[in-house]
Amino acid sequence: MVKLLITGNKGLLGTELIKHLDLKEFEIFGLDRPEFDITKKDSVKEAFKKFQPEVVLHLAAYTDVAAAEYARRECYQTNVHGTELIATRAPFLIYMSTEYVFDGEKGDYHESSIPNPVNFYSLTKLLGEFKAERARRYCIVRTLFKPRPFEHPVACTDMWTSGDYVDVMAKKLALAILNYKTLPKVLHLGTGRKNLFELASQTKKDLKPIKRISLPIRLPRDTSLDTTLWEMLKYERPNSGTPATR
Repeated sequence: MVKLLITGNKGLLGTELIKHLDLKEFEIFGLDRPEFDITKKDSVKEAFKKFQPEVVLHLAAYTDVAAAEYARRECYQTNVHGTELIATRAPFLIYMSTEYVFDGEKGDYHESSIPNPVNFYSLTKLLGEFKAERARRYCIVRTLFKPRPFEHPVACTDMWTSGDYVDVMAKKLALAILNYKTLPKVLHLGTGRKNLFELASQTKKDLKPIKRISLPIRLPRDTSLDTTLWEMLKYERPNSGTPATR
């Protein structure tokens, strides 16, 4: 059994992911606040000493995009410094980044495309990518996921994404983790380009369409991802013998 340590396991993605991981393959240890603090060196050291993980899935993050503009120190400490503390001890690190590391000016971003964040949250996630590279081995996963059902009464018609609902993306991530030995250094996960209003309308009735200009925070226009590499990997579900649904 592979020892898998998940930081931020009680968050939206961590809670959903555990439903889809192959428990025959992994011995899973979850760490989250208040017992565990990724920004404290001693806390991280003690966790790694206790569990001695072979693979670390780093989900813990400061994710409030709007609040990050005002709580910059807290956001930076969590997303950058915290990631550094995790990465320097991880034998193999899977770091969850975001498609928001791109400025959204063109869309269809490849793994080799040059990031250019447009807000502070996205900047810290990109800096976190740089810190993730300090791990002995690593994979940076860029994606976007939303709670099901969509949580807001409004959604933008002029924002495009490759993201999807958390249950959809958790299945893909679980498959990637199962095949961690062959993961590339950077991987884009998604389900095709769609605007945010189209995605939100799948689970939310009486949804009001809005434009990006009305938002209180600057967000990129089109952060859709090129997921060709993920499709080429052709990872399979355990015991299925067939490639997973993309």
